[in-house]
Amino acid sequence: MKLGRLIGVTVSLVIGGTVYTFSQSDIARNLAADTGMTQEGAEQFVENINEGDLVSFDELGNSYLDAANNFSPKPPIDCSNFTYEWETETLSCEQGKSQLQELQKRHTLLGNAYIKLSQKSATDADIVASISGIDSLYTAFDFEILQSFIKLEEINKLKMDLSYNKAVLNAALESRH
Repeated sequence: MKLGRLIGVTVSLVIGGTVYTFSQSDIARNLAADTGMTQEGAEQFVENINEGDLVSFDELGNSYLDAANNFSPKPPIDCSNFTYEWETETLSCEQGKSQLQELQKRHTLLGNAYIKLSQKSATDADIVASISGIDSLYTAFDFEILQSFIKLEEINKLKMDLSYNKAVLNAALESRH
């Protein structure tokens, strides 16, 4: 269940016992469409990914589940008795708390969706559910609360990782038609 390159430009991806075969150009086309990058920029991005950076869906899913735990602070946020450093004129304590809860929920949903892709019972519908989870988490990366904890450059890198994964999954789906 690892994404692997064959013959330099062909990619094979196993999901639910099905082998999806497509090209790096398919991924780049989808990445360009999703991010607004030029086709050439997307191709360069895809070509520069190290195979060692690619992980199984289980690993990826578990990393999102682990990250979800980071959005559930201990002790819990107490807006009645405390003021937090991340509160601003545009971000109240209640809004920040709500955004953290939503980030936790979206990380958990995507983590579980990725783990589902590693199972033999995974279907095209599970790929679609993962893409939906990617889109949902992508928009959550615009939450103001994140900018209090994560630098914009890191947020943009995380968004690019999501876009790449979405491009791969869309290429897999497209290869079936």
